[in-house]
Amino acid sequence: MIDKAIGDFQTALKINPDYADVHFNLGMAYAEKGMTGEAARHYQEVIRLNPNDEAARNNLNRILQER
Repeated sequence: MIDKAIGDFQTALKINPDYADVHFNLGMAYAEKGMTGEAARHYQEVIRLNPNDEAARNNLNRILQER
């Protein structure tokens, strides 16, 4: 199920690479799978697109602290 979601999110980003919500959801999906590097990359993209996104900042900080 999560792999299908990741595929769907990747497809959505091909259509609109600046869709912050999709980057956030993709980050969550990657984090769920333990792919923290990929998750961090997508949270960083959310922050680039929406600098005030506290949820993305919190999730990114959590990943960075766990490393």
